[in-house]
Amino acid sequence: MKKKEIIFLIFIVHISLFSFAESFRVHKTVMLPVTEKNVSSPVQLEVNDVLVLTLPEKSLFLQGVELEIKIPPVVAEFRDSIAYVLYTDIEPQPAADIIDYSGKRVHIDTFPGRLGCNIKIPLVQNHSIRKNPYTIILPALFAEPVKTVFFRLQLVMKGVPQNLLNSVFTVDVKPVLTNKGLLDLHVLFPPEPKDSNKKDFLVYVDESPVELSRCPFLLETGMHRLNIVSEHYRNEVRSFTIEQAKTAALEVQLQDIVPLLSVSAPKNTRFFIDGTELEDYSKPLVVEPGTHQLRFSLGDYEIVRVLEAENGRTYKVSVSFDVSVTEE
Repeated sequence: MKKKEIIFLIFIVHISLFSFAESFRVHKTVMLPVTEKNVSSPVQLEVNDVLVLTLPEKSLFLQGVELEIKIPPVVAEFRDSIAYVLYTDIEPQPAADIIDYSGKRVHIDTFPGRLGCNIKIPLVQNHSIRKNPYTIILPALFAEPVKTVFFRLQLVMKGVPQNLLNSVFTVDVKPVLTNKGLLDLHVLFPPEPKDSNKKDFLVYVDESPVELSRCPFLLETGMHRLNIVSEHYRNEVRSFTIEQAKTAALEVQLQDIVPLLSVSAPKNTRFFIDGTELEDYSKPLVVEPGTHQLRFSLGDYEIVRVLEAENGRTYKVSVSFDVSVTEE
């Protein structure tokens, strides 16, 4: 049997031993935290080093990690000489000053015979990481949430030159985020008497009902529409944008359902409603539902109109006093 065939057979035996915990020593432990900020972090690894990616305790958007690896030319020349290995159930807790570990091997593969390799490691079972010809997407290896990803470089071929053993891999680490973000919705009630209760309302996002008690809401990125519907407050409509792995804050002030009246009139116009003159009508006025008489006077001119006010409606009155000049 040829030497390469023997080495390949040994490698196959390695792959078949996934279900057993093994003890091993690494040359160096490189610790790197991964966050949900979409930034890359480069590190350098040598043969028999381990890269330990520490993951956030609570993560809404992190669904995987991406390793963009620059392969040394000598490793690309000696194809299948170096393998990358992933472990779980690592003991003891990984740290920069520890080199002796035990763990269960869950994946092993060799680097391709080229100078670059992109590997994506899913962290959840139901991920949305898309395949492409330039990326290796590993199987969903972790059935439960994990705190760390243990990524080791291991020599799997004998008789390699010394410069291969001293070669350096540059690994650029990035988070792989879901295409979602959060809506943080705050609904403010109008001022009411202390002895009155806050009234009910319904919230819809993209025409689907949501419960405000479950806020913030996890939504797909892009434009969305918010509707607040109530028999006791004015209906409110808002459009908002969700960005990837970000929180959109939205505040909605509920308005009383009583009718509102806005008046626009020339300067010095006197305004009477139901016979009572209002000194200041620069802001919207609250009126009771029903029939109201509106009277406007400016000098010798006077205009009278009738308003039928209904709950939930806003009325705008624009007043103008026309003067017509003709030549005979």
